[in-house]
Amino acid sequence: MSTKLINNADDFGYSNAINYGIIDSHKYGILTSTTIMAGMPGFEHAVELAKKNPGLGIGVHCTLTCGKPVLNSHKTLVDEFGYFKKLSFYENIETSVDDEEVYLEWKAQIEKVIQAGIKPTHLDSHHHIHTFKNNTKIIIRLAKEYGLPVRNSYQNPDVYRKEGVRCNDILLDPWKRNEEKIKKSSDITKSIVSEVKEELDRQGIEYNTPEQGIMIETPAAVMISDELAKEVDFFSIGTNDLTQYTLAIDRQNTKLEAFYDAHHPAVLKMIEMTIANAHKAGIWAGICGELGADTQLTKEFLAMGVDELSVSPAKILPVRKVILETDVEAYRRRKQE
Repeated sequence: MSTKLINNADDFGYSNAINYGIIDSHKYGILTSTTIMAGMPGFEHAVELAKKNPGLGIGVHCTLTCGKPVLNSHKTLVDEFGYFKKLSFYENIETSVDDEEVYLEWKAQIEKVIQAGIKPTHLDSHHHIHTFKNNTKIIIRLAKEYGLPVRNSYQNPDVYRKEGVRCNDILLDPWKRNEEKIKKSSDITKSIVSEVKEELDRQGIEYNTPEQGIMIETPAAVMISDELAKEVDFFSIGTNDLTQYTLAIDRQNTKLEAFYDAHHPAVLKMIEMTIANAHKAGIWAGICGELGADTQLTKEFLAMGVDELSVSPAKILPVRKVILETDVEAYRRRKQE
């Protein structure tokens, strides 16, 4: 049995900007698949782009924690304003919702995608919400109804396979923190890459070998970044999630905005530690997310030794100006005085 590498991007339909990013990654990069959000503002735009790019596989990104539902009859899934409840609601062990509402909403999302002229390739969910509580049974029910595989996320594939639902994921267990498990996960990834190269060689197709890195987005990943660095070519530090997980504050909760501080010393120390561990292992580290374009921190990041800052086009010139005007060694000396 051959192994097929599928590069999937979530959140197609979230916004026009994300839609364009996904399409560009498909046309000019290695993206082969995406999952569309039927209830988000960019859905119609995503459908238009999908029709112009028939080679892009498109699944349904079943949603319960972002935006508004497709149906307007729910009692347990939405807040007082008609928006889906946040992920934190489902993370509470005492939370309960009407399972039939979940089923009907996800079915409506799938149907909306089909009616738009898209034949879904698979199912998964935003924030992996299909792995929460009874939602797994619901996604399995829908997968069987529509004859679709499920991207497994954080569960054992056997949960699905014993129900006759296809699940092609190779699970890289994120909870094991020992070096042996990290090495095993890395070997699985490298094995897949090797198989893809062999297939391309057999077909006489020329290719380049991209660097293989990982996102550092949680304090746990930061704390074992010295071990992770042995297995990859680079780190990309996702500062949005790293900030909220470090401070234990949901960045989408407006009631907590006063406490959300992306410049918090704890966050900066997490970033500095990650960069240091990357360099010790001889790999490079970049910063993405909102902090990458925050010119108030550009000098700090340069002093930490960051190798790359990922910013939006509008922020390139302001960030570049700070970089060109900064004497990094002098700045480091002033910090030590």
